[in-house]
Amino acid sequence: MRAEKTMYMGRESVCLENATVRTVIETAGGMMPEFSIKLPERTLNTHWIPVFREPSGRPYNADEHERFWKAK
Repeated sequence: MRAEKTMYMGRESVCLENATVRTVIETAGGMMPEFSIKLPERTLNTHWIPVFREPSGRPYNADEHERFWKAK
């Protein structure tokens, strides 16, 4: 198994990979945005990447985020 530090969507992460699967774990918070299976002609990420995922780290803004996150 290979392990390396990397960037994923602009965030520091760790990638763990072998001949069958690849996973990416963000170093801050432990989110796992990728768990991929390696197929003969491509790699398929089995984790859902929501349309509202954005790496800017901007504070909550109701106009942009309320549709997905019911926070105040």
